[in-house]
Amino acid sequence: IGALIISGSMMSDVVEASEEQTGRREEGLFFAGTLFMQKTATGLGILFAGLLLSLAAFPEKAAVGQVPADVLDAMNLYFILTTLALSAIATAVFLRFPFGQVEHDARVASLAVASAQKG
Repeated sequence: IGALIISGSMMSDVVEASEEQTGRREEGLFFAGTLFMQKTATGLGILFAGLLLSLAAFPEKAAVGQVPADVLDAMNLYFILTTLALSAIATAVFLRFPFGQVEHDARVASLAVASAQKG
C-alpha cells in the first residue's frame, strides 16, 4: 500500500510539472499511461522470465530437487544481473525529475499564479 501511495504522489507531481510546462492538465492521460505501463511490464516480465529460463538451460518438466546446481547458479546470476540493470535504468530515469519538497512547492506556487491570471 505504501508503494501505491508514493506512486500516486509522484504521479501527481508529474501531472503538475506537465501542466506547468504545457498549460494543460491531463491526469487521465498520465494515469491511463501508468496502467498501460503496468500491463506492459507484466507481459515483458513473463517474456524475460522465459528467456532467462531458456538462457540458463532450465530443463522442461523439471522435478523439484532434480535441477542441476549449475543451471540454478546460472539462473541466479542472470536474475541478479537483470535486477541490477533494471534498477540502474529506473534510477537514471527518476533522477531526471525533481521530486523534492522545494521543487514541489515551487510548482504548486507557479500553478497557483497561472490559475489566478486566467481567472
